[in-house]
Amino acid sequence: MQQIKEMPEILSIHDEDDIKKAAQIAAGGRPIAFAVVKEGGRIYGLGGNKKAFDEIRKMKSSGRIKRDFSNKPPIKVTNLANVLKVTDLDSMRGEDLTAEEVSQIVTKIFGVGYQVLPTRKEIGLPFPKTTQEGQITHAFTCPAEGTPLYSLTQAFRDAGGGEIFCATSANRSGEIVRTNHEAVVEDFGEFDLPVILADKTRELSSKTSESGSIIDLCRFPKEIGVLRCGDNERQVIEMVTMAIQNPRAFISREEG
Repeated sequence: MQQIKEMPEILSIHDEDDIKKAAQIAAGGRPIAFAVVKEGGRIYGLGGNKKAFDEIRKMKSSGRIKRDFSNKPPIKVTNLANVLKVTDLDSMRGEDLTAEEVSQIVTKIFGVGYQVLPTRKEIGLPFPKTTQEGQITHAFTCPAEGTPLYSLTQAFRDAGGGEIFCATSANRSGEIVRTNHEAVVEDFGEFDLPVILADKTRELSSKTSESGSIIDLCRFPKEIGVLRCGDNERQVIEMVTMAIQNPRAFISREEG
């Protein structure tokens, strides 16, 4: 008899018990899907621990465009204190900045996008990427306290998953990021995806998508790379330019 594949359970990203249930599944090594706050609605991500990404890579590569995701590390989702603890701040000081000043710059730039940062080699985070200069780098995002994604990462930690929740966008290679849970089920229901943390109140059509900005600080203070601009391109360029030209003025600048 052919076994019927169970469809993902649809839970709420706004329910504390649902978040804890999904976090326990993710901490156990199985992937989950989750809604992410965006302007005007939601997009969806896939995430879990290192073991879960064996399945997530299969999911991402299941479309008509085949791509090797082994060289595309996931985003590390954690709190700011953890990012600053693992970042090699000394390598970013240049000639006259202090580690504390560098940490303030990193903190401010998280306000406009993800960051690729050099990390201390002894830390041993999953899915490292090594530059030609031998730097160990990782991409990070720090969800604001009180947001559903922040609650998910804290529940993941409390469930024994560790301080770092690994995540990527919920889309097949070459396709747009999914913006409602039905589209996630349609794309990935055949895989081992036990749970979707959905937000049914503000979901967008699956035909639209937004991408976040990705900012590379690995060569700071000599340069800052903008790997991708989202819909806040003007703000990203303004902040990056000021951080390079006058780092201390950038630190002291009040955001309006």
